[in-house]
Amino acid sequence: NRKVRRDPITGEVPSIITDSDFRNTYTIIGLCGVDTSAPPFFFNLNQFTNDSEAFSIAVEEAIIAGFLKSGDILVMDNAAIHVFGENDVLVNFLWENFGIHVLMLPTRSPELNPIELLWQILVQQLKSINLDPSRYMQHR
Repeated sequence: NRKVRRDPITGEVPSIITDSDFRNTYTIIGLCGVDTSAPPFFFNLNQFTNDSEAFSIAVEEAIIAGFLKSGDILVMDNAAIHVFGENDVLVNFLWENFGIHVLMLPTRSPELNPIELLWQILVQQLKSINLDPSRYMQHR
């Protein structure tokens, strides 16, 4: 919550001129693994709001890259991008086509999802560095 100083006499809020990129944010979709013979983390960094389509694309790319493979278990919470839109059939699609089982966590149970711990560490690290997100962007 940003406090804006009002003019004490007129009550008007002065205009603030900001850089056009002031409001740009970046979102990340990530998968973490526990297989010691594979990379521990797969991610997509995007310059748009994540939605169910972006999530399904990230899952497809993880399969293509070999991060997700037959016999794996994909643990997901009930976030809208995981279960709505085209992802309402994701559980069956992954099992029938790739042998990937989906485990849905109960609502509001981040302590059961290993990636939540990773998010906490990642956010702290990203706050402390000057990152050029364009190096990691996914373009659609």
